[in-house]
Amino acid sequence: MKILWVTNSVYPYRESVLEYIRSAHSLDLVTLGAEKSPGGVVHSSWIGKFKYRFRIPFRTLRHLRSKEYIVVGGWDSIGYIFIIFLAIFYRIPHSMLFESTLDSRNHQRGFVSSIRNLVFRKVSTIVTLSELSYQATLHYCGEKDKIIKSKNWFDPLNFPFLEDDGLKVGYRYIYLGRLIPQKGIERMVKAFYEIANPEDSLYVVGEGPEKERVEKICLDGRVVFLGSVEHERLSYFLNKSQALIFPTYNDVYGFPCLEALSCGLGVVVSQQAGIWKDIEDLPGVITFDRDLSSALVQIREVKATRQFIDISDFHFTKVLETLNTAFEKSKKFIAS
Repeated sequence: MKILWVTNSVYPYRESVLEYIRSAHSLDLVTLGAEKSPGGVVHSSWIGKFKYRFRIPFRTLRHLRSKEYIVVGGWDSIGYIFIIFLAIFYRIPHSMLFESTLDSRNHQRGFVSSIRNLVFRKVSTIVTLSELSYQATLHYCGEKDKIIKSKNWFDPLNFPFLEDDGLKVGYRYIYLGRLIPQKGIERMVKAFYEIANPEDSLYVVGEGPEKERVEKICLDGRVVFLGSVEHERLSYFLNKSQALIFPTYNDVYGFPCLEALSCGLGVVVSQQAGIWKDIEDLPGVITFDRDLSSALVQIREVKATRQFIDISDFHFTKVLETLNTAFEKSKKFIAS
């Protein structure tokens, strides 16, 4: 099958997924933002909070009609909408991936909300990658038959579970991500100091503008800022910890939670992260709304040491089954 895949940017956790698709199909990749992104792309604003990349991939027009199937990475971009409506015009089977409800939650009414709902109604099929995105899609398009429900695709290769060496003193929490206000770094550090025992520690992996300010409220050496760490080396620090904290106020999804679970850690995850509904029933996962301190105490009680956790439902090899199902449904939609 000849596939055109349009995305804003290729994040590290998506590279193995795309390569696996290439093992079975001909795949052309078009990016609307940076070719590769370690942690997000810069957005501009057009109307209100409507996020978009003004870049429209005109170079795809020459070979668009030679493709059998088109996949676009969302609705919140002029480039995405442009490709979707071209696919409708040329009657090419196509699917929209819907991973995050973050942008969608910002638009309950008005012009952007109307555009979003129109796209959801017109696109041939929608692949949802989380329970929250599935529920939102039902609301936006109202057609259950055009939705292909999937888990987000995760490659565990760089995040192996290693047996606990038993050498740790105290309980170690870890945070992975950018250090920005949205991520809840300050409330995490304050909650840690509120409940931590003298021998406990917190690793903070990442960089950002919050680092300098939050360092000032660190009372001693128990909070360790490790700076940026290459994606391939994250498992080293995860395997020296017992629980990941994901304290975000508002987040697209939360792949660090899957990385931590793959390494056998407990996870404390905010209910403002897109992933929380997908992992809340897994062993060693504690979700919270506002009371982070209590969640940190609870995870220490239920997850004393790292233990293997089965997250095979998220394995990236399931992407082919999902795409094949979406393609067949899209063909029927286009033909009708």
